[in-house]
Amino acid sequence: VGTEQESRNRPEAFVAECLQAIRALDSGALKASIDRAVIALPPADFIENVATPLMHKIGDLWHGGQLHPGHEHMASSVMRNTLAEMTATLQPDNGGPRLVVATPSGQRHEMGAVLVAATAQLEGWDVTFLGPDLPASDIANAADQIDAIAVALSITVAAEEDTIGEELELLRQKL
Repeated sequence: VGTEQESRNRPEAFVAECLQAIRALDSGALKASIDRAVIALPPADFIENVATPLMHKIGDLWHGGQLHPGHEHMASSVMRNTLAEMTATLQPDNGGPRLVVATPSGQRHEMGAVLVAATAQLEGWDVTFLGPDLPASDIANAADQIDAIAVALSITVAAEEDTIGEELELLRQKL
């Protein structure tokens, strides 16, 4: 039988606490909940069991009409800042393999890319994060310039989106 403190330090409890703050549009409470999770859990556990499920849940609630774009934007902003702070100390200087992370043109949702970049850094990759909505030629140029051995893309495909295939083909050709 776990103690009350152990129950509060479970990833599911952190996710629930964060969702409560998001529903209230309380960025201070959200930041405090996320900070407690970052302190209580190893970085990989935080990313895998709090950050990723929380962002998925926010997307599901937004698609279901239970959250509005403002909720998602506020939560993404707080999470992005937290992951940036957390991973700033994780950037390897050990000659790890180089990785470029971005979202291609038309893809403005960067949270998947942020989570991939943070996870890769934890695994020892030397990550160059380019951000959202970048043309394939710019992604390829960056990968070439830093001699990256891999490129990671985050893509959210909307039903009306038909240019993503062209961007991916162009990137493939340039790489």
